[in-house]
Amino acid sequence: TNTTFEMFLRYAAQGNTEAEAWLGRCYMNGIGTPINYDKAFEYFSKAAVKNHPYGINGLGVCKQYGYGTDIDLRAAIDYYKKAADMGFPLATLNLARSYNNKKGGFYDEKLAEEYFKKAVAINANGAKDLYASFLIDRKRYSEAFPLLQGAKDFYSMMSLAQCYENGWGVKVD
Repeated sequence: TNTTFEMFLRYAAQGNTEAEAWLGRCYMNGIGTPINYDKAFEYFSKAAVKNHPYGINGLGVCKQYGYGTDIDLRAAIDYYKKAADMGFPLATLNLARSYNNKKGGFYDEKLAEEYFKKAVAINANGAKDLYASFLIDRKRYSEAFPLLQGAKDFYSMMSLAQCYENGWGVKVD
């Protein structure tokens, strides 16, 4: 039987950009194959050269964490920005998180909030929870509370419980 990984390999060998981008993910996360950051960087690069937003975002991750390449936070942000400008939700969220990170010299609260809002607007997975956390850290509870409605992950449910417990943006309950 063919695995998804093997299918991606076959299509990538034929120059399929989508398969190249997904192979980058497989190698980065050990999906169907052992983790191999050099191969992840290689396949993300192949997809990025063809302007694939997932490949471009993947290069950002590689540059941010040094997967298969040197750590270069400026380059990571540039890759995230390029993919975000293409409308790629994950890159938009990665950009917000990068600007919200006080380590590395690129902290910019205004840009972080701008990109968190954009990520929420385009329904990036996890964006509401991360933006709510950003707002809670700044004691902007009445803005954070609506974002936590319908929370599904543990951290967000705990944040929602704290809002109710402490009266942050909602009546104590």
